[in-house]
Amino acid sequence: MRTEGWAKAMTRLEALVDRLDANEDKELLAQTHKKIGLCAEALYLDDQALDHLELTQKLVPPDLETLSALGRLNHKKGNYRDAERYLTEVLDKYKRKLEPDEQVKVLMLLGESALKTKNIAKAQVYLKQVVEAQPNDPKALDNIIEVLSAHGEWSEVVRYQERLLSLKTDKQDRYKILLAMGDT
Repeated sequence: MRTEGWAKAMTRLEALVDRLDANEDKELLAQTHKKIGLCAEALYLDDQALDHLELTQKLVPPDLETLSALGRLNHKKGNYRDAERYLTEVLDKYKRKLEPDEQVKVLMLLGESALKTKNIAKAQVYLKQVVEAQPNDPKALDNIIEVLSAHGEWSEVVRYQERLLSLKTDKQDRYKILLAMGDT
Protein backbone atom coordinates (compact mmCIF):
# COMPACT_ATOMS: atom_id res chain seq x y z
CA MET A 1 0.00 0.00 0.00
CA ARG A 2 1.30 3.47 -0.82
CA THR A 3 1.82 6.17 1.78
CA GLU A 4 -1.44 7.92 0.89
CA GLY A 5 -3.35 4.71 1.47
CA TRP A 6 -1.80 4.17 4.90
CA ALA A 7 -2.49 7.78 5.85
CA LYS A 8 -6.15 7.54 4.77
CA ALA A 9 -6.64 4.28 6.63
CA MET A 10 -5.05 5.70 9.74
CA THR A 11 -7.27 8.80 9.68
CA ARG A 12 -10.39 6.66 9.36
CA LEU A 13 -9.29 4.30 12.11
CA GLU A 14 -8.53 7.20 14.44
CA ALA A 15 -12.05 8.54 13.86
CA LEU A 16 -13.46 5.10 14.65
CA VAL A 17 -11.43 4.68 17.84
CA ASP A 18 -12.89 7.92 19.20
CA ARG A 19 -16.41 6.48 18.89
CA LEU A 20 -15.75 3.15 20.57
CA ASP A 21 -16.54 2.53 24.22
CA ALA A 22 -13.74 0.68 25.98
CA ASN A 23 -16.15 -1.11 28.30
CA GLU A 24 -18.48 -2.37 25.58
CA ASP A 25 -16.21 -2.85 22.56
CA LYS A 26 -12.93 -3.92 24.16
CA GLU A 27 -12.02 -6.42 21.42
CA LEU A 28 -12.92 -4.04 18.60
CA LEU A 29 -11.09 -1.20 20.33
CA ALA A 30 -7.98 -3.37 20.65
CA GLN A 31 -8.12 -4.37 16.97
CA THR A 32 -8.55 -0.73 15.94
CA HIS A 33 -5.55 0.37 18.02
CA LYS A 34 -3.54 -2.46 16.51
CA LYS A 35 -4.44 -1.39 12.98
CA ILE A 36 -3.61 2.25 13.78
CA GLY A 37 -0.28 1.09 15.20
CA LEU A 38 0.51 -0.92 12.06
CA CYS A 39 -0.46 2.03 9.85
CA ALA A 40 1.75 4.32 11.93
CA GLU A 41 4.65 1.87 11.57
CA ALA A 42 4.18 1.85 7.79
CA LEU A 43 4.26 5.67 7.86
CA TYR A 44 7.45 5.67 10.00
CA LEU A 45 5.60 7.20 12.96
CA ASP A 46 7.34 4.89 15.40
CA ASP A 47 6.38 6.58 18.68
CA GLN A 48 2.73 6.69 17.68
CA ALA A 49 2.89 3.08 16.50
CA LEU A 50 4.36 1.97 19.84
CA ASP A 51 1.69 3.87 21.77
CA HIS A 52 -1.18 2.20 19.89
CA LEU A 53 0.35 -1.28 19.94
CA GLU A 54 1.03 -1.03 23.67
CA LEU A 55 -2.60 0.01 24.18
CA THR A 56 -3.62 -3.05 22.19
CA GLN A 57 -1.74 -5.41 24.46
CA LYS A 58 -3.23 -3.76 27.55
CA LEU A 59 -6.73 -4.43 26.25
CA VAL A 60 -6.29 -8.00 25.01
CA PRO A 61 -3.51 -10.59 25.04
CA PRO A 62 -1.17 -9.73 22.15
CA ASP A 63 -1.19 -11.81 18.99
CA LEU A 64 1.71 -12.67 16.67
CA GLU A 65 1.35 -9.50 14.59
CA THR A 66 1.26 -7.22 17.63
CA LEU A 67 4.23 -8.87 19.35
CA SER A 68 6.28 -8.85 16.15
CA ALA A 69 5.57 -5.17 15.54
CA LEU A 70 6.41 -4.28 19.15
CA GLY A 71 9.67 -6.20 18.83
CA ARG A 72 10.61 -4.52 15.53
CA LEU A 73 9.72 -1.03 16.72
CA ASN A 74 11.53 -1.35 20.04
CA HIS A 75 14.60 -2.66 18.22
CA LYS A 76 14.44 0.24 15.79
CA LYS A 77 14.12 2.73 18.67
CA GLY A 78 17.11 1.21 20.49
CA ASN A 79 15.00 -0.34 23.28
CA TYR A 80 16.85 -3.62 22.93
CA ARG A 81 15.73 -5.24 26.17
CA ASP A 82 12.07 -4.59 25.33
CA ALA A 83 12.66 -5.81 21.78
CA GLU A 84 14.19 -9.01 23.12
CA ARG A 85 11.25 -9.55 25.49
CA TYR A 86 8.67 -9.21 22.71
CA LEU A 87 10.63 -11.20 20.13
CA THR A 88 11.32 -14.01 22.60
CA GLU A 89 7.59 -14.18 23.22
CA VAL A 90 7.04 -14.40 19.45
CA LEU A 91 9.29 -17.47 19.28
CA ASP A 92 7.91 -19.01 22.46
CA LYS A 93 4.26 -18.72 21.41
CA TYR A 94 4.29 -18.72 17.61
CA LYS A 95 7.45 -20.44 16.35
CA ARG A 96 5.45 -23.17 14.60
CA LYS A 97 3.30 -20.60 12.79
CA LEU A 98 6.25 -18.61 11.46
CA GLU A 99 7.56 -19.15 7.95
CA PRO A 100 11.31 -19.92 7.88
CA ASP A 101 12.17 -16.42 6.59
CA GLU A 102 10.08 -14.79 9.32
CA GLN A 103 11.77 -16.96 11.94
CA VAL A 104 15.20 -15.91 10.64
CA LYS A 105 14.20 -12.21 10.84
CA VAL A 106 13.13 -12.66 14.45
CA LEU A 107 16.34 -14.52 15.31
CA MET A 108 18.44 -11.83 13.61
CA LEU A 109 16.72 -9.07 15.60
CA LEU A 110 17.17 -11.10 18.79
CA GLY A 111 20.86 -11.62 18.01
CA GLU A 112 21.40 -7.94 17.24
CA SER A 113 19.52 -6.92 20.41
CA ALA A 114 21.62 -9.27 22.52
CA LEU A 115 24.75 -7.92 20.86
CA LYS A 116 23.73 -4.32 21.62
CA THR A 117 23.09 -5.17 25.28
CA LYS A 118 26.47 -6.95 25.47
CA ASN A 119 24.88 -10.34 26.08
CA ILE A 120 27.39 -12.16 23.92
CA ALA A 121 26.34 -15.68 24.88
CA LYS A 122 22.70 -15.09 23.84
CA ALA A 123 23.78 -13.28 20.69
CA GLN A 124 25.91 -16.28 19.74
CA VAL A 125 22.99 -18.69 20.17
CA TYR A 126 20.60 -16.60 18.06
CA LEU A 127 23.08 -15.69 15.35
CA LYS A 128 24.33 -19.26 14.92
CA GLN A 129 20.72 -20.25 14.22
CA VAL A 130 20.50 -17.47 11.62
CA VAL A 131 23.72 -18.60 9.93
CA GLU A 132 22.53 -22.22 9.91
CA ALA A 133 19.29 -21.16 8.25
CA GLN A 134 20.91 -18.69 5.82
CA PRO A 135 24.58 -19.58 5.45
CA ASN A 136 25.14 -16.99 2.70
CA ASP A 137 23.75 -13.93 4.50
CA PRO A 138 26.64 -11.42 4.81
CA LYS A 139 24.96 -9.49 7.65
CA ALA A 140 24.46 -12.66 9.68
CA LEU A 141 28.07 -13.67 9.04
CA ASP A 142 29.35 -10.23 10.09
CA ASN A 143 27.33 -10.43 13.31
CA ILE A 144 28.43 -13.95 14.21
CA ILE A 145 32.05 -13.00 13.51
CA GLU A 146 31.72 -10.07 15.92
CA VAL A 147 30.20 -12.29 18.60
CA LEU A 148 32.77 -15.05 18.24
CA SER A 149 35.60 -12.51 18.27
CA ALA A 150 34.31 -11.16 21.57
CA HIS A 151 34.35 -14.71 22.91
CA GLY A 152 37.86 -15.36 21.56
CA GLU A 153 36.77 -18.35 19.49
CA TRP A 154 39.35 -17.68 16.77
CA SER A 155 39.07 -20.89 14.76
CA GLU A 156 35.33 -20.31 14.41
CA VAL A 157 35.94 -16.65 13.52
CA VAL A 158 38.29 -17.65 10.70
CA ARG A 159 35.84 -20.27 9.42
CA TYR A 160 33.06 -17.67 9.14
CA GLN A 161 35.45 -15.08 7.71
CA GLU A 162 36.38 -17.55 4.97
CA ARG A 163 32.71 -18.09 4.19
CA LEU A 164 32.15 -14.32 4.08
CA LEU A 165 35.20 -13.89 1.84
CA SER A 166 33.78 -16.39 -0.64
CA LEU A 167 30.59 -14.28 -0.91
CA LYS A 168 32.30 -10.96 -1.57
CA THR A 169 33.23 -9.84 -5.06
CA ASP A 170 34.33 -6.27 -4.35
CA LYS A 171 38.13 -6.13 -4.04
CA GLN A 172 38.05 -3.64 -1.16
CA ASP A 173 35.62 -5.78 0.83
CA ARG A 174 37.72 -8.85 0.22
CA TYR A 175 40.89 -7.00 1.24
CA LYS A 176 39.28 -5.88 4.52
CA ILE A 177 38.26 -9.44 5.31
CA LEU A 178 41.74 -10.76 4.51
CA LEU A 179 43.27 -8.12 6.80
CA ALA A 180 40.87 -9.09 9.59
CA MET A 181 41.74 -12.75 9.05
CA GLY A 182 45.41 -11.89 9.38
CA ASP A 183 44.70 -10.18 12.70
CA THR A 184 42.97 -13.27 14.15
